[in-house]
Amino acid sequence: MKVTVVGPFPPPVHGSSKNLLAITEEIEVLVDVKRISISPSTLNRDVKYHCNKYLKVVKGLFQLFITKQDRVYTTADAGFGMFYTLLFILIVKLKRIDLVIHHRSFAYIDKKNNLMKILYKLTKNNCHVFLCSCMKDKYEILYGKVKDVLIVSNAKQVEPATSIKVRKDSLKLGYLSNLTKEKGFDIFLDVFEKLMVDGVDVEILIAGPASDSDSKTRLNKVLKKYSNVKYFGPVFGVDKIKFFSSLDVFVFPTDYKNEAQPNVLFEAMAYGNVILSTNKGCISSDISSKTGMVTDVSDFKDKAVLFLTALASNNELLAELKNNSLAEIKSKKKISIDGHDALIRRLTN
Repeated sequence: MKVTVVGPFPPPVHGSSKNLLAITEEIEVLVDVKRISISPSTLNRDVKYHCNKYLKVVKGLFQLFITKQDRVYTTADAGFGMFYTLLFILIVKLKRIDLVIHHRSFAYIDKKNNLMKILYKLTKNNCHVFLCSCMKDKYEILYGKVKDVLIVSNAKQVEPATSIKVRKDSLKLGYLSNLTKEKGFDIFLDVFEKLMVDGVDVEILIAGPASDSDSKTRLNKVLKKYSNVKYFGPVFGVDKIKFFSSLDVFVFPTDYKNEAQPNVLFEAMAYGNVILSTNKGCISSDISSKTGMVTDVSDFKDKAVLFLTALASNNELLAELKNNSLAEIKSKKKISIDGHDALIRRLTN
């Protein structure tokens, strides 16, 4: 069995690339795998980014055309990148190869996309993989039913802790992602500064790369002004575990148009953190009122301030929500393992 995997392998490291790599490494143990990376190797969408992506795609198309394979596994890109996805799928169809296509973006699910309409017509009889049932339902409402469906949650990727710790000092709020406006970093700091004005006893811990000048400027101002702000930069491995273990509440007010099912929320839940996030992608189906709060981006600041103010003065409620969060991710992981194993069987036959 020969399987070709096409997609955005790291670098850069983000949810889609990290999950693609994990699945690829798993099936490489079982079958002969060829990787075709179309990653531009950077998050900065400048001229160099697009040139690198174009060259990777051209090279990848040629490799796919000349390589003998039994199956192709790929992710559906969003925006203009979907045109590249279509080119790969056209070659797959021309060679009459079995195809498994993984959906990791809500950009074409929240809003109908003409390129996805074409992609659907080409692949409706192939295997489609979705992150949650709501993603699958919304996709089929927009484009039509698909013949072969798998639901594979990102919850499979986390290792839940055995217990939680509830602190008696300041309520510790955390943010981990690219420090950008689209990922809600500015809203996170707005919430913190409003809590400080209101005299709420909180401390914030920030991790991740500062990807734009505005975010770097805002971060530096906050670090200089407040002593209860800590910045760790990008964290991985043991440092990431220490980061999540130090928190009570993980705050992620993302407004990213491609947001689907952020790994970082499941990672935070794995250490018993209460989750505050926005109604994007699968988030509203993954986070309940028993584990935190999900709201629209437009309402997030005001509702988060009220929620956190109440939580800071109620250790019993904090402990209840943290225990619920840990129990919920353990349950989600069990379910996701079944979907993940079905995907591995589907890829390796």
